[in-house]
Amino acid sequence: MVALDAAMTQQAAPILSFPTDRRRADIREAASEIMRLSSKDALAWWKWRANVMAEELRAAGVDEAQVTAQVQLFQTAVFFEMAELSQVYS
Repeated sequence: MVALDAAMTQQAAPILSFPTDRRRADIREAASEIMRLSSKDALAWWKWRANVMAEELRAAGVDEAQVTAQVQLFQTAVFFEMAELSQVYS
């Protein structure tokens, strides 16, 4: 019974969509936000967003090499989305 009580009081880990380059809504949001901001503000926002993502992954127990890889995959997906959006708005 003690083990059951301990298991029920543990905080649940967040559920993350993985891999990060499949997070369509997050990718679209990031691309739109970067395109909306000036280059200096866009860079600052991107650094903040990448750090948030990295911390989420670390908190979920993802090892550092995979954290780096996942942030890079997300970044690539965001840049492709920006290219798509640029064509739509042209």
